[in-house]
Amino acid sequence: MSDKTIQTLKENVTLCHFPKKHLLIKADIFCKSAYFIEQGMTRSFWLVNGEEITTSFAYEGSIVFSMDELY
Repeated sequence: MSDKTIQTLKENVTLCHFPKKHLLIKADIFCKSAYFIEQGMTRSFWLVNGEEITTSFAYEGSIVFSMDELY
């Protein structure tokens, strides 16, 4: 990466810590953030008739974001 890219990242990245079971992205709430997983993992799911249907897992080194906001 170029020095300019590294500087831009430093200016726009915030270190956050979340407890287990924390919902990073909530239904019907606009999420403008992407999350880089430094430690731990996440589970993505849809609620279908009140039941959680797991769609994917993300591990350390992954990036997690709302697909709705991507499009």
